[in-house]
Amino acid sequence: HFPHSRVVTTARARGPVDPPTRPERPIRPTEMGFEGPIPDYDSPTPGGAFEQLLKQYDDSGGLDVLDDESSSGAMNNIVCVSFPLPEARSRLLDDLSGTYDFPVALEPCTQEVANDTIAALHWAQDSSETIERHLCRYGALLLRGFPVRTPRDFAHLTEALGWPNFGYEASGGNAVRRNVVGDRVFTANESPPDKVIPFHHELAQTTRYPHRVAFFCENPAMRGGATPLLDSGNAYARLRSEFPEGLAELQKKGVRYTRVMTVDDRPHSAIGRGWSDTFGVSTPQELEAKLASSGDKLEWLRGAPS
Repeated sequence: HFPHSRVVTTARARGPVDPPTRPERPIRPTEMGFEGPIPDYDSPTPGGAFEQLLKQYDDSGGLDVLDDESSSGAMNNIVCVSFPLPEARSRLLDDLSGTYDFPVALEPCTQEVANDTIAALHWAQDSSETIERHLCRYGALLLRGFPVRTPRDFAHLTEALGWPNFGYEASGGNAVRRNVVGDRVFTANESPPDKVIPFHHELAQTTRYPHRVAFFCENPAMRGGATPLLDSGNAYARLRSEFPEGLAELQKKGVRYTRVMTVDDRPHSAIGRGWSDTFGVSTPQELEAKLASSGDKLEWLRGAPS
């Protein structure tokens, strides 16, 4: 039973796709097809909160990680890799033997970067291409031991890495979420903790999706709350090995996504976002026009008032 009157069904067919690959070369963030400008997080001064933060630090004689060396003699923009993680599984499946380096952990190489948030942001900015190369090679990275303590620190970190913003509003996503820092940092899901969220690719049901997803935990859950990760490349390889005919049929015909939605959000569901927030519209007429322009199909179910 849905508590709201208007219900919408949308569908999209996706055609064949190439097998997933990870480039072995450095990729600049600007090559990844992001959309939208980097926000300034309501900074009171021009230039963005992040740039102002770094400028104030430099003007006060703070650490310049491009030139200064740490007490150990190591340059601060070196990326220290610590893998495999003690928590990583050495064997994920029966046919995968040896050490499983997923995810790979990055840790601070100097005390300055480990203890000072601004120094860590400088390090991230100067090491962004190296971090990108590791991300492309391993698929997932865990940054641990860095002084990122608040959602605003986290927002600054993603900007330091050169990642343009990907706002969730009107993106077509299913999850009920709450913005925390502008539209750059938001809660992962507002559904009750007993709701299971299976493995998925972010916004896979839409034509506009992020190329990277970053997570930050400010207050760890007393029980549960972990974010499990799955290597999609390995999952695809196993599908191709064990179900080649089914995979070929899937790539030939594509995928159709159908969603039944109410007008308002349903916070008790992990995929309960209403069509108004999902598509950034307020009236049925606006919804119909927006879906028509994107090639989606819309059907008003029986009982919905006109």
